[in-house]
Amino acid sequence: MKRLTFLLLTIFALTAICYAEDWTAEHDEMKFLWSTWKDTHSKSYPEAEESYRFNIFVQNWNKILAHNAQNSTVTLGLNHFSDLTGDEWKAQYAGGHLPLNLTEDSEPQGEDKRFLRSSTSSLPSSFDLRKKGAVGQVKNQGSCRGCWSFAAAAGLEALHFIKTGSLESFSEQQLLDCDKSAHGCSSGNMLTALNYVASNGIELESNYPFIEKVGSCKYSSSRATRVNSGRANVRANDANALMSAIVNQPVLVAIGAYQSVFQHYKSGVISANCGASTDHAVLAVGFTTVNGINSFIIKNSWGTGWGENGYAYISASSSANGGKGVCGILTYPGYPTA
Repeated sequence: MKRLTFLLLTIFALTAICYAEDWTAEHDEMKFLWSTWKDTHSKSYPEAEESYRFNIFVQNWNKILAHNAQNSTVTLGLNHFSDLTGDEWKAQYAGGHLPLNLTEDSEPQGEDKRFLRSSTSSLPSSFDLRKKGAVGQVKNQGSCRGCWSFAAAAGLEALHFIKTGSLESFSEQQLLDCDKSAHGCSSGNMLTALNYVASNGIELESNYPFIEKVGSCKYSSSRATRVNSGRANVRANDANALMSAIVNQPVLVAIGAYQSVFQHYKSGVISANCGASTDHAVLAVGFTTVNGINSFIIKNSWGTGWGENGYAYISASSSANGGKGVCGILTYPGYPTA
């Protein structure tokens, strides 16, 4: 009996040693990954916060591994959001777009009848306005939840290129500071921002640079470019209509980006696990087929380190969410008019 007890204790001790060695090796690997990630994203923390952020990073990494082990249409990965909890990320980066309230909209617009197609027979199978030179560089809104201003400026940049052949970078900061129908870095609406620009014009970013917070309005009409006369809406809940509109120019769309698939998105097609209630503004710049899934190409404003160099694919299914589309992308698209 004593010999059996001794044998069992020996086995237990050896197992514990092996487990400890495995855990130590895994911990060392995570520490190395953490150190590399911090260097890549120029991150540093006070000593009291270091352990807290590391633990969040490990949890996010495990979520990413678990998701990627499944048969999914989208791949997740590490990015500059990987040290944030889901709640922290949502509070800082999502929720910056307000739904359009037609009863309060000073210039309500009707649907553009050119794009009310019931068939895609006349559309190309794939179309990408980036290849036409109509899409500006991906920008980074930082911790300012001013996605509405970035989407509006991106749409105006595209229209200006289509009109003149010159691709300029327009000022999101002017919209954040001066569009009083919005709430700066707290929230705003991408389409009513187009109303503001139709009345006032918009300055170049080089004259009115982004500072990641709201300041006093420094707009000068003498420096402003007159880009659009107004805006138009694309028929809601109609994927074919949105594709038809994109062939003419990039279209501003609102999406529900408050789920973890957006926080950790790396590549592939987002076809589920995102919200139908829209809270984030982006620019639809094309459509294509990815791994057999018809998809919209969207330009985001979270920097080139997010997604596929700042871009993502969202399924073009028109049956999801009662016709609102995946992530609510078909809810109410619109664009600036010449």
